[in-house]
Amino acid sequence: MSFVTDARFGVRAALFAACTTGTLARFDFERRKKTPQEEQALIRVTMRRYGDQLTRIFGLDIVQTGVPADGFVPGADSEGKGRLFVMNHRSSLDILITLGLLEGKHVSRADLAEWPLVGVVARRAGILFVDRENRRSAAAVVSKMIENVENGTAVIIFAEGTTFEGDEVRPFKPGAFAVARRTGCEIVPVGIAYEGNASFGEESFLEHMRRVSGAKKTRVGFAVGQPFRAGKLDSSELAIRAHGEVQALVHQARGLV
Repeated sequence: MSFVTDARFGVRAALFAACTTGTLARFDFERRKKTPQEEQALIRVTMRRYGDQLTRIFGLDIVQTGVPADGFVPGADSEGKGRLFVMNHRSSLDILITLGLLEGKHVSRADLAEWPLVGVVARRAGILFVDRENRRSAAAVVSKMIENVENGTAVIIFAEGTTFEGDEVRPFKPGAFAVARRTGCEIVPVGIAYEGNASFGEESFLEHMRRVSGAKKTRVGFAVGQPFRAGKLDSSELAIRAHGEVQALVHQARGLV
C-alpha cells in the first residue's frame, strides 16, 4: 500500500478511536438515572449518531433507495412490534452503515464482545452475540431476538452467516426465521453493494480495515425492500423467499454505484 493510503488509514483509525471514546463517555453520562425504557431510547439515538459519524470518518458515500425521507428505517411496524432486518454481508463497513440507516440491534459473532473498544460499544448497545458453532448459544440468541421483537425492537441479521465477496447472495441460515414465525413480525429485506473491492476476503480484520479505510472515498449502494410476514411459510421457506428478495435488492444496490 502507498504512503498516502497508510496515512489515511492512520488518521481514520485515530478519529475512530476518538469518536468511539467520546460516544461511550457521552452515553454513560446521559444514561444516569434513566429508566430501562429511557435507556433503550437513548441507545437508539446514540447508535444512529455514532453510525452517521463513522460513515463520514471512513469516507462512505451511500446511495440509498427504499429509505424514508428522514434517512432512517424504523425498527418497529405500525403496531409497535419489532422488525427483522435481513441482509447480505460483504464488509466490516456494513455494520457502520446499518447503524446509521436501520433502527435495531445486530446479531454478531460472540468474540466481538471481547474486542478492545469495539466490544465495549457492542455490549453497551445491546448487541446479540452468538457462537454459531454452539447450538445452545444459537438457541439462546433466538430467544433474545424474540424478546426484543416482542418488546418493539428490531433485530438486524446477516443471514448468510459470514462475509462473502461479490454480488451472489449465499444461502440463508433458516434458524433466525423462526423469530418471524413465532412473533408474526415483519421481515424487511436489505441489499448492499460496494463500488470496487470493499469485500472482506482472505485477510485479517486489521488488514481488511487498513485496505478499505485507505480509500479516499467508498461508494455504497443500499437498497431496502418491502416488508413481508411469514404467513404459512416455515423457516426454510422463509429463508428461501428472503434470499430471493435480498438478491434482487443487491442487484438494485449495484445499479446505484
